[in-house]
Amino acid sequence: MQGYEPVQQNNVQQSNSNTYNNSLSSTLEEPVYETIWRDVKAIGLKVRIVLVPFGNNLNALRDWDLWGPLLMCLTLALVLGAAKSTVDSAAMFAGVFVVVWIGSSIVTLNGQLLGGTLSFFMSLCVLGYCVFPLVVCSIIFYWLNTWYLRLMLVVPACGWSCFASTAFLSGSVPQDRKALSMFPIGLFYVFISWLVLSM
Repeated sequence: MQGYEPVQQNNVQQSNSNTYNNSLSSTLEEPVYETIWRDVKAIGLKVRIVLVPFGNNLNALRDWDLWGPLLMCLTLALVLGAAKSTVDSAAMFAGVFVVVWIGSSIVTLNGQLLGGTLSFFMSLCVLGYCVFPLVVCSIIFYWLNTWYLRLMLVVPACGWSCFASTAFLSGSVPQDRKALSMFPIGLFYVFISWLVLSM
């Protein structure tokens, strides 16, 4: 009987190893442009879900990635950095990058400490994708210098970012702690909106 158990374990380990190797070979053997195109389509789908955060599409963000949030953060940092003088440009780029990633990490940690059920990276993914309306505003504001028009655009964008992120994240936090979890999300997007407005 003892001679049978190691053979059975070895067979299980080999089948697990074969499954793992098959999943790796399916992505390692495909051309690079197919991999990039698949990621671009996934980012586009998630951005569309953020723009229309209703219905059954909310589960698509459960398949998290950090490429989209990185793209949003880099675009926002580049646009805000380009709007400043050459002396302040590097500081603005670094500041925006730090604010987005450290801020979303703190908001995520707060949600988890309050009993949230989402994983850390899934929450980072949702918060990063929901920056998209503010990224669009920053691109528009690069050419639009009228302050009251900027304010009229950034307030709804901030509201939409808050609404979209709370639509995704509110279901993962216990009902009695929902307000404590959603308040930092609002502060996070209001601060980013202020950076966009003051560019």
